[in-house]
Amino acid sequence: RKGLGRTDDHYWPDPKQDTGYSNATHGGVGCNRNSRGTGFSMQYHEAPARMYDDIETCPENLLLFFHHVPYEHRLKSTGESVLDYIIRVHREGVADVARLIATWRVVMEDSGLSRARGASILARLENQLLDAAAYSDIITEYFISIANKSIVDEFV
Repeated sequence: RKGLGRTDDHYWPDPKQDTGYSNATHGGVGCNRNSRGTGFSMQYHEAPARMYDDIETCPENLLLFFHHVPYEHRLKSTGESVLDYIIRVHREGVADVARLIATWRVVMEDSGLSRARGASILARLENQLLDAAAYSDIITEYFISIANKSIVDEFV
């Protein structure tokens, strides 16, 4: 892979080089943009400001934007820890690409596309699968290591 391991290539993540992106520490992940941090949440009108500022009412899709939480913090929607969620969604992303490839193989047969065009698209999708797997490994290994976890719930 051209960019794998290069720190000057924006295509490949290097969380060790840019910890500011995730605000990951050994204690947790996310950025305190609430009243106890940067105060960013206070720029909103009163009702949404209160909602974003409180970890219990902050929407989960914004949780790490407004709060730095421990890796063990349990998500209300799934019951899993933040660390387990990070690992699961990255692995699911790889599985999604694999399903897309399987779907494309069926479409190729029935689409009327030229073999060359279908094969070209398939090759790009297969490359995307390799990239997705590498990206997933880079991110999950980083978070497991920074969280000082040797065993991660059901993902070992």
